[in-house]
Amino acid sequence: EQVLLGQMHLSTAARYELLDTRLTFEGAIIGNVRDPSALMSARAIFSIDDNAQAVLGGYVPVGEGVDGGIPQSEFGAYPYFAFLELKTIF
Repeated sequence: EQVLLGQMHLSTAARYELLDTRLTFEGAIIGNVRDPSALMSARAIFSIDDNAQAVLGGYVPVGEGVDGGIPQSEFGAYPYFAFLELKTIF
């Protein structure tokens, strides 16, 4: 879930499954139309078994960053971010 400050956004997403759905790749991009900035995300999901998953992903901002403490674009001010999740269902 993402809270957005701008008023006009475009987005797209894709998903591709490999190895009999044990490995899934997902990607998305959301862009602000008024200030040319975007946030790209990607993740790989590996299904360990029926009740466990490992997820590796990250976010990459595109656009002008911060100048003098003032954001110059909505997504350009975001940090680069990577994560690893281990999920289990009981």
